[in-house]
Amino acid sequence: MDSARLDEVLSILDPYLDGRVVCLSVSTRPDCLSDEALQRLARMARRVPVWIELGLECANDEVLQQINRLHTVDEFSDAVERVHAAGLSAVGHAILGLPGDGREGARRTAEVLARSGVAGVKVHHLMVLKRTQMAHAWRAGDLQVLSMEDYVQWLADFVERLRPDQILHRLSGDSPTHNLLAPHWGVNKNRVRNSLAECLRQRGTEQGSLCSPSWSSSPDSA
Repeated sequence: MDSARLDEVLSILDPYLDGRVVCLSVSTRPDCLSDEALQRLARMARRVPVWIELGLECANDEVLQQINRLHTVDEFSDAVERVHAAGLSAVGHAILGLPGDGREGARRTAEVLARSGVAGVKVHHLMVLKRTQMAHAWRAGDLQVLSMEDYVQWLADFVERLRPDQILHRLSGDSPTHNLLAPHWGVNKNRVRNSLAECLRQRGTEQGSLCSPSWSSSPDSA
């Protein structure tokens, strides 16, 4: 995250920090968050709440390498610690169904997010888009995507392992139809949310049911 460019972008907000802007959300990679950028955002946080959104995606370094994320789980955890040390709130991103990750991988990703103490979580299913490397693998039959039914089961596993107080900002993703190769569920986000609630009800569980007691309180909410 280039500090000069960040200053340029943030300066645009100055005329609107009189109550019209209620929060600033900045998304970046965990390996691109410089100390200088954090200091600048911490100064901004004196005027408006600041969220830093960091992409973990999955808790498997081999998978992260294979999909060309090229950062590590440890780099994500370190970035979250530095965000908290700067007095800012962190939101973690995750994708369920990445090739080579599997259902156990989805569970491990939730555990890393719980342990990190991010205040919020954004999660969605793997989507295959045109003009990507995964599109080639999908067309060749080497990449499978989750059905909605399977995604809801994996999502329930994931949510059970988060902290009870972590806010779920997103439960599914979407893409313009002309860019999307798979999956085509034909359902809206409310149906995914309602299906998750019903799945948890049938299991007799809820968010945080399988979270380690030592991770039950987030630094962002302390």
